[in-house]
Amino acid sequence: MAFRHPDLLPHIRRRTRKAVLAVMTALPAVSMILATLPGGALAQQSPSLPSPPTGAQRPATGTAPLPAGQNSAARPPTAQAPATSAAPPVAAPATAVQEPPPPLPKKEFPLLAGRLAFGDYNNDEPGVRRVIRIADLPAPTAIAGGGSEPRMSSREPGQRPTVPPGFSVTLFAQGLRLPRMMKVAPDGMVLVPEATNNRIVAIKMPSRPGSMPLTDIWASSLARPYGLDFWPPGPNPTHVLVAETLRVVRLPYQAGQLRSQGQREVVVPTLPQGTGNWERDVAITPDGKQIYISVGSSSSIAPQMIQPPLGGIEQWDKQWGVGAAWGPDEKRGAVLIADATPPAAGEENKIRIFANGLRLCTGLTLHPRTGQPWCTAAERDGLGADVPPDFVTQIRQGGFYGWPWFYSGGTRDPRVKLERNEIASKVIAPDVLLQAHSAPFGLAFYTGTQFPADFRGDAFVALRGSWDRLRKTGFKVVRIRFNGNRPMGEYEDFMTGFVDDKFEVWGRPSGVAVAIDGSLLVADDGSGSIWRVMTKEAEAQALAAVPPPPPMPERLMRRSGISPN
Repeated sequence: MAFRHPDLLPHIRRRTRKAVLAVMTALPAVSMILATLPGGALAQQSPSLPSPPTGAQRPATGTAPLPAGQNSAARPPTAQAPATSAAPPVAAPATAVQEPPPPLPKKEFPLLAGRLAFGDYNNDEPGVRRVIRIADLPAPTAIAGGGSEPRMSSREPGQRPTVPPGFSVTLFAQGLRLPRMMKVAPDGMVLVPEATNNRIVAIKMPSRPGSMPLTDIWASSLARPYGLDFWPPGPNPTHVLVAETLRVVRLPYQAGQLRSQGQREVVVPTLPQGTGNWERDVAITPDGKQIYISVGSSSSIAPQMIQPPLGGIEQWDKQWGVGAAWGPDEKRGAVLIADATPPAAGEENKIRIFANGLRLCTGLTLHPRTGQPWCTAAERDGLGADVPPDFVTQIRQGGFYGWPWFYSGGTRDPRVKLERNEIASKVIAPDVLLQAHSAPFGLAFYTGTQFPADFRGDAFVALRGSWDRLRKTGFKVVRIRFNGNRPMGEYEDFMTGFVDDKFEVWGRPSGVAVAIDGSLLVADDGSGSIWRVMTKEAEAQALAAVPPPPPMPERLMRRSGISPN
């Protein structure tokens, strides 16, 4: 009897499709070689060989995305020696569309609520909307979600994420190592930290979509750089503040320069130390005087906090705020605040706790209108496939968001031995709940004018993807809808298609940023790439405004094996 395993069949089809595409990609080159050999005229008279499918001809990979993931708290990368002499990443131009087709009518989806909101990658598609409410959450279980780490596959030729009708997506840069956070300077320069290479890469926006951007190593000899922000706020920053795992430094910034010139200074000399989550993000207050710093916890549930701190819990809360952790997690699982400039000689830049109970605030930014800090939070694991939900929320001064005793408001985590029922009523419920184990990272409010008007003021969030869940979720970019300055509570799939099948994924969205022209940049730390999303109308206008680069000289074409004809 033939072997038929339902879980393996999609994987086998996927591998077969890859092999077929590889052969089809090579056939035109083989045809060209045969045509130059004796008897080539005979080959030229033969029927034309099929060309490999292009991105437009391929079926949309986002209509049925698939697995991928890593723990909501990403494992720390192995520290490497500074890569000062390493070559910068290779920018990857995408195929330019000369005449984009007219925008398709927007496909309307019903709002998924209740149990319908708890889907997986098979339910993802640009335009799908979900709302997750605390009342709909299942009870926690004593077992984990049952998932495992996804396998990373290589991206097929022409394969790209899926975006809504009326938008186009092109490959902006590739060859990066663990690109997660990104920031765009007022002059349009894109800075991308590479934690595993201990450096920051600068990418200069090209004037023509699909053209090769200029790249260089903007700064090196850092120690796991993650978050960064420009100082002072406004059109003419002079420095960039960079959050390393154990400190915050600032480097000189000059508009248009692909390399930082000048001496770096230490702004915050010591951040909380220890094992566990290594990511530190930063955001500078609108007046430029202070800096918010997110510091994740050392574990899912702080198992060391089984005894009250010295002096008692009540005194500890008075000193550090309601719900402040102690022991190995002192000043962790929190958003801190400090001065944004280096302290004077003999003085100390004292760190204060701004808010507690945030297990891992992976993405930290300010609301463009209110100036208040917002963060994406990756919640704990081990309570089941659908709890506790990750979230996006405004951070209030003195606020307590639950970790490690509670989640999603006042829901108690039964695994935490030291109970704190007296502060259950003080837990702030998050503004927007995301499906559990989605692993939200980058957060960016849309401040451009290129996208339709109803996008302005909304937020984009990169979901890196699950591991503690049998039915994979995440691996996409979602749009958080706002009404004025307040979120509506729902979120909508915007970019999908990073999943191959139940076993493999080819990309993991991790960072988002709004470019100077209003396009959306999406970092993918799985493939080491950055994608650029534009409206088709804006892309057509940009292509028409800037002439294409001159053709390659014939001698270079021959040297590269390309036929001049």
